[in-house]
Amino acid sequence: MKKFEYRKPAETVEKRHLIELEVDGVRVGFARLEYKNNPRPFYYVHVVLVYKNYRGKGFGKDVLQRINDILDQKRASGILVTTIDEDSPAYKMYEKHGWVRIPNRSDWYGYNISGWTESQLAKAIYGISRKSF
Repeated sequence: MKKFEYRKPAETVEKRHLIELEVDGVRVGFARLEYKNNPRPFYYVHVVLVYKNYRGKGFGKDVLQRINDILDQKRASGILVTTIDEDSPAYKMYEKHGWVRIPNRSDWYGYNISGWTESQLAKAIYGISRKSF
């Protein structure tokens, strides 16, 4: 049985969220998101990870769909950078789930970013790039 646990951050300066996927009581993957509000509100998806023994079974899609559901519920945008090799079967996963490549950024993707200007996207990416998670 698949089960998601979504942990919102405590009332701190850090706005980090955690999504964990468990299958039959075993943690198989997770995602970390961080709320940002410059140049406008969005969630930076820091990592989407499925543990090696559980890859190739659709769990990455499940985690990504849960991220999308949360963003849709919040009417929020998401931005992520992928380090997945182009030869990997997981590479196209983001586009298949509604994420679009950010112009002039080969590994950056956005979700619900249709109202964003190029300048806003560049500023958000610059802010993310300057700070490690």
